[in-house]
Amino acid sequence: MLDRITSAATLILITAVVWLLGSVSTAEARGFDQFSISRGVGVSAHHPSEGDLRAMARAGIRIVRTDMSWDSTESAPGQYDWSHFLTLAKQITDLGMRPLFVLAYGNSLHASGIEREPNGESRPFAPATNSERIAFALYAAAAVKALKMYDPIWEIWNEPEHDGFWPPKSDSNAYIAMAERTCSAMRRADAEATIIGPAAARVPTDTNPAPELLVLISKAPLARCLDAISVHPYISSNKMDTTSWMWSQLRSIFSLQRSSDRKLLTISSEWGISTVLTKGDARAQAIYLAKMMVLNAANYVPVSIWYDWRDDGTDPTNNEQNFGLIAFDGAPKPALRALSTFADRIGKTKAACSRESSAGGLQVFVFSREGDDVWMAAWTNGEYFSRRHELSLPEGVVAKEAVDILGAPVLRNSPRHISIGSEPIYVRLSTDLNDSPATLCNKLAH
Repeated sequence: MLDRITSAATLILITAVVWLLGSVSTAEARGFDQFSISRGVGVSAHHPSEGDLRAMARAGIRIVRTDMSWDSTESAPGQYDWSHFLTLAKQITDLGMRPLFVLAYGNSLHASGIEREPNGESRPFAPATNSERIAFALYAAAAVKALKMYDPIWEIWNEPEHDGFWPPKSDSNAYIAMAERTCSAMRRADAEATIIGPAAARVPTDTNPAPELLVLISKAPLARCLDAISVHPYISSNKMDTTSWMWSQLRSIFSLQRSSDRKLLTISSEWGISTVLTKGDARAQAIYLAKMMVLNAANYVPVSIWYDWRDDGTDPTNNEQNFGLIAFDGAPKPALRALSTFADRIGKTKAACSRESSAGGLQVFVFSREGDDVWMAAWTNGEYFSRRHELSLPEGVVAKEAVDILGAPVLRNSPRHISIGSEPIYVRLSTDLNDSPATLCNKLAH
């Protein structure tokens, strides 16, 4: 049976949902268009082919994140080979996308030891001595100079909290010492380079609201060198409703680093879910992606990168092999269509004027841009295929289009009544008046 929400209740709900753009800081953020959602849609990829890149561009992906491993570029002290990454960067930019290169991992030429992993692989330790940090900084600065023409985003390291980098356990201060020297060298190579970090694996949670690495960076000169703080949230599917709190808490940690002329952004440089965790349900993976993208956009996160592009294997029980938007053999999964649908609908908004709220489990987010209709994303919290709600729009506002996460039309009871379930839907709203999106947002709010 449908739970009917009255018009009065709906107006109360929308009042909580809508947040006018004037409440959001518009301080310049170097290297990012913080109000262009589509430009921040990205994916992580391991050794993408040219065919992969073309498929990414068709899907609406605009940022391609990949490792630029130190040991793959410096085979002799001070001698670098950028040929592979120059080719890759050109392929990416020629397709209208932007490369994000992760500067990471040790180099046996400049390492005090080797990490032995359980699977038998080995990896040089991360830079720990002054000479090793200098060598890493020189490699990063050389990379910035070599690829400046392609305007990449540069990320300093990847999940430095892992124990294997600075054994016997993770060392936040060792990372900061390396990253500060590296970021300074990169700025000397190109003052306008876009530099982010630390690609933190640990984000604020209710049990650990202030992770050590993030707190220490917020107090260090590194925070003033970076353009954005990058994190890897990986929030479980049953805790997605904590996403807005997580972003708010993360920003509060770095609030002292904000200035009137430049805003230190927070971005999601890696986040996804394996179909092992969805018990083999590929559509549940797509639902997770849609919610992740909407929640990030609603929280003014300018970059949201899905992990990853392709499944790393064919074992359906191996968690690490099943994060892809496409299968190991290249077959598209529902998550790829979900990403494309988001990019085509919500991604085309110039800026969000939305705020999260709930009424009887209902989540509603409103997005708009000048000269276009308003888009609304909505779903119910709860278990998969939970009870449905019927949302009544305010007088004078109608739904012109409604689609599910895969772009299929959603049946509507009437132009002003929309049935909403646990799967997100995207609804294009319009008014019979000649109102701008900002005016319409005001009407929805009141």
